[in-house]
Amino acid sequence: MAEAIQKKLKAEVEKYTQTQKDVSKSVSARQKLETQMAENNIVKEELDLLDSSNTVFKLIGPVLVKQDLDEAKATVAKRLEYINGEIQRYETLLKDYHKKSEQQREVLTSLQQDLQKAQGLTPGKIWLTRLQRHKSGKSGESH
Repeated sequence: MAEAIQKKLKAEVEKYTQTQKDVSKSVSARQKLETQMAENNIVKEELDLLDSSNTVFKLIGPVLVKQDLDEAKATVAKRLEYINGEIQRYETLLKDYHKKSEQQREVLTSLQQDLQKAQGLTPGKIWLTRLQRHKSGKSGESH
């Protein structure tokens, strides 16, 4: 019985670890989007200071091309709208990952308790040992 619980515990730890990796990737992506949002807000503020007598250029590859001010403002506004939508999408994704992570923690705790009961060990010892092994990459088993 203990072996079956150990296998299930190992699989759940791997799922939990993957979820944490997904959270990390999503946080990183959201941070990049927030940086892009800040940069585009600066561009928008600068464009708002201009009037129709000013000349606006757009960098296309190695060439600066003249662009209409209203067109430039519209492009930046669309970019900001898109970035904001992506940030909202990542926020929702992160909430889902955190919920999933909490559920996985509960399953892991339950499995750990079941395993301890099956082996008659003191609470916490197995979980800490397995978590430490998993983090250090030493599972004690050959793959």
